[in-house]
Amino acid sequence: MSATTSTKPVYYVNNEEFIHDITGLNDLEENTLVLKSITFPEGVYNGENMKAGAVYPNGNVNMAFKFKPAVVVETLYANDLQDTILAYRSIPMNFKMGVKVLSSILATSAAFGSDGVQFILAYSEEETNGQPMCSGEGVQKDFVFKFLNNLTGVDIENQDTMTISGKIPTVVAGGEIDVQAIAELPNYDPADPSLPCAIAKGANLYTKIQYRVSGKWIYYYDNKLPRIPGDAVLNPVVVVHGNVYAQAVGNLRADERVQTSGAVNMSLLRDAIDENLWKYADKAAVKNLKEGECKIKGLKDKKGGLTTGCPGTYYLAFDVGTGVNMEHVLYFKGSDVAVELSDGTVNGKGKWDGRWVIVADGGNIFVDSNLYDPEDADAKLSLIAFRDQDNYYSTGNVYIAPCSIDVTKSITDVQATIVADGSIFSYSGDHAKLDSDSGKPEWDNYSEMIKALDCQLFVKGAISSDNTIGGANLDQGIDPKDFLLSGGGKVIKLPVSLKDRIEAQYYDLNYLRMFRLDLELNAAGLPIDQKCGKGWTAEDQKDLMAGKTVCGEKQPCDTNVCDGINPLLKYDAQDPKGDLIVPNETFKLLAEGLDKEKDFEPVYVYYMAPDKDSFVFSKAGAINVGGN
Repeated sequence: MSATTSTKPVYYVNNEEFIHDITGLNDLEENTLVLKSITFPEGVYNGENMKAGAVYPNGNVNMAFKFKPAVVVETLYANDLQDTILAYRSIPMNFKMGVKVLSSILATSAAFGSDGVQFILAYSEEETNGQPMCSGEGVQKDFVFKFLNNLTGVDIENQDTMTISGKIPTVVAGGEIDVQAIAELPNYDPADPSLPCAIAKGANLYTKIQYRVSGKWIYYYDNKLPRIPGDAVLNPVVVVHGNVYAQAVGNLRADERVQTSGAVNMSLLRDAIDENLWKYADKAAVKNLKEGECKIKGLKDKKGGLTTGCPGTYYLAFDVGTGVNMEHVLYFKGSDVAVELSDGTVNGKGKWDGRWVIVADGGNIFVDSNLYDPEDADAKLSLIAFRDQDNYYSTGNVYIAPCSIDVTKSITDVQATIVADGSIFSYSGDHAKLDSDSGKPEWDNYSEMIKALDCQLFVKGAISSDNTIGGANLDQGIDPKDFLLSGGGKVIKLPVSLKDRIEAQYYDLNYLRMFRLDLELNAAGLPIDQKCGKGWTAEDQKDLMAGKTVCGEKQPCDTNVCDGINPLLKYDAQDPKGDLIVPNETFKLLAEGLDKEKDFEPVYVYYMAPDKDSFVFSKAGAINVGGN
């Protein structure tokens, strides 16, 4: 039996009965320690002649005793979700494990043979294939779910089983161990030209233990995840309506979502913007600009409306045009610029007046507040970051701050035209946690990153950058390549390490956010079956799989029959097949500008051109970012 760690009260689950239908499971005999009987030969007992016979404890035939194994896996959970598994494609999961030897009969590793303690990854093919996004002709059904060695070298084991038999005495002495695993799409098969399944259901990690006592082998399942229903493997994706100019484009989804996309020669765009800037910028004044870090707190088209966190000697401010077509330009040379519109912010949505262009030449731009004003059609904003030739990769980037428990600081909406000589990154919110050479964001661990990116991101504008869409998974799905694409057009040839793949993900717009709808939990911490309102346990799932009717909390049962937990579909009262709802935790936010009834992917980019008369993008023959 295993005890849940996230529910109150604690629930105990039988490790031999699995929540999901996993091929190859339940192939062991039931583990019981039985006193069949006590037999005795013919003889004199207490002065009486007795024939050979047997006695039974308390009159019970085959009385069962509690089975206490010699080895247990006492700790087992994934990331911060201790009783379930939530995995993202090609993002490592951290599993914490603890093996404990309870008997001196297993003092040597020889008692375990070649298998010992096995940790086995699996998922339910049957349940996955039955999902709407994973069914039908021309869709691959398989995921690849496997353990990792480490983050360096060619490190992915081509297997879903990890054995620590000979290492058990060492592992036990060291206490708990951390192991990583990853879920990936299958490699493309030319004989089966189909698109990959979007998600997988029924992710499992279970342990199978064997050891020998007095020449006899003992086998049993000892601990497992999930212990309560609600696990899934998800596929991060960006939905694009309009123009994204990037290195490579191609989503790995059965339901392709990129409507329009293209590639751009950044040198051409930079030259066009550069030429237009110098028509109006005072070159002599630019030479005297100081370098440092600046914060923009307010952008208002009124006297005294500009509020910055640095002296005027750090930037050049000038206007171009007249009347409603006037654009206000802030030009920084060699400085990093943080845009945090605290002045005029309404409900965490940074607003501004008029049309603004912010240029960080040889620096980076940090988007540290929401930039969203749907009510003002004339409120246009362009963010332009150019690289410095001496610090090439660590400059020219645009960094978007993450989600936050504080609703006013969670970045969900960016209404701007973004031109990055470098790339667009999601980062931790700490300006110091960037790689000094490459400019890539740094995270303490993957659990921190997933939690920090657990809100939506809606970019309403246009993007031109050194990013990719699908560049981190070019070797998977349809039309596979023998390489991945990273920043700066860097080609990573196969075979690739996980470290290389994670690097490519930083530049892949699919991974800018990790938002998902959530399951509703009851007071005990159990997921609620939305169809019947019942907190769902492993025993309920067992009964459902056995064909029994499970009733909800309401009566009568004939109108309130439960159908179990489906963690892949949103709940719809008209067709209640799913159980996901809009999360109510404040750090999991929906973007303000999206349709809250139907838009639930992590990242959206909707094209909104800057003003067609913008001096920045007005050169004839330049890239059509401005709709000219």
